[in-house]
Amino acid sequence: MAEGHLTPAMFYILLSLVDRDRHGLGIVHDVEERTGGRIKIGPALLYTSLRRLEERALAEISPTRPAQREDDPRRKYYRITRRGRRAAREEAELLDTVLAIARDRNVLPKESGR
Repeated sequence: MAEGHLTPAMFYILLSLVDRDRHGLGIVHDVEERTGGRIKIGPALLYTSLRRLEERALAEISPTRPAQREDDPRRKYYRITRRGRRAAREEAELLDTVLAIARDRNVLPKESGR
């Protein structure tokens, strides 16, 4: 893996940023919504993960902001970088391989057509 291993929280955050820039609470809500509430990222984990993503140039603070009437100047908005998209894709490919192994070993049901 070219970008190195991502923690689950880092992966979920990158997935949240794929479709649009988000602030911290927006990321938390998106992850919870997309996982049906099964994954909850608390503030300490969120901001530690965002800092690590920034250090690795996988995410960055976005220079664009929403319209002033929808914005809170205290918020930082984050966006995924090209390198972050590549890292998210590599992590997803790894997880796809792991899921295939789980299906082959009957941990998960085999999908139709496989």
